Amino acid sequence: MTGYRIYLTKSNEVAMLLAEANRVKIGTGSVVGISYGSVGKNHKIPAIYHDDGWFYCLLEYSELSRPEYEIVFA
Repeated sequence: MTGYRIYLTKSNEVAMLLAEANRVKIGTGSVVGISYGSVGKNHKIPAIYHDDGWFYCLLEYSELSRPEYEIVFA
């Protein structure tokens, strides 16, 4: 089962920096993917944050070594 850690921020630059900083984790441990950008209508992020100026950095885990779903405000 896939797990997610989602960082939400009001800054696109912070979202990008979080993605860059976490890229070293891909292929080590259970991180299989990283994405970032404007929340828009991303189905993995609760609708309350859609279209409200939020940006995200999403880490996707192949195993549930992390909580199934975690949101961190940055």
